[in-house]
Amino acid sequence: MKKQVYIHSVRMAGWIMFNGIMCSSIIDNKKYANKKVFVFAENKEIFDIMSLLPAK
Repeated sequence: MKKQVYIHSVRMAGWIMFNGIMCSSIIDNKKYANKKVFVFAENKEIFDIMSLLPAK
């Protein structure tokens, strides 16, 4: 089974998808009922993209 990266930030998940990485699934957050968790397959490229997220 491939390793996965769990992203809790909608902004970060959007940035990753904007840069061409497909989201594997979206699951409900067990701690906060109104939040979602975005699941991505782990690879080096995803961490490079995450480091390039512009500041607000």
